[in-house]
Amino acid sequence: MPIPFRAVHDVDTLPPAGFLRLLRPGEGTLVGAIFQVTPRGEPVEFTLCHVTSPGPAFWRDGDLASQATRVLLEGLLRAAPQVPGVLLVLPEEFHPDLFQAEVQPSVPVGAVVPAPDSGWQCDWVSERPAIASPALRVVAELASRGILREPFERALKGLLASVAEGTPPA
Repeated sequence: MPIPFRAVHDVDTLPPAGFLRLLRPGEGTLVGAIFQVTPRGEPVEFTLCHVTSPGPAFWRDGDLASQATRVLLEGLLRAAPQVPGVLLVLPEEFHPDLFQAEVQPSVPVGAVVPAPDSGWQCDWVSERPAIASPALRVVAELASRGILREPFERALKGLLASVAEGTPPA
């Protein structure tokens, strides 16, 4: 007979967080990933995608890079087998305007930036989720564990390993 117990935290009922990363391994190539983790930081899935851009001869400065990033983001969102509760980005990789003017995911999007006091915080790129929402609770749980930024590093390691192995992403 099992021993009755009460779980102290309900983090197991929360959806995963998706961490978006991108890498430019060579001229005209863009590789990206959504690395999903539980609120405890445990890996759930790794979705990979790549885009090869045409030559820059006919593009205005900056247009080719933004178009390739948009196409890559759309590909990642289509390829992800599981919907995360929140998407987190680094603003130096995914400009916040991309999520307002070009691609609007059905889940909240936040940019992980340095906090004024130290550590990291989430600045909402999309509309800020409600106080008790799963998205806000996931971000708060990751922050309380000191791992709001750390999954980005694991996502980058996964991207670098897939490029080194020559794994053809979707």
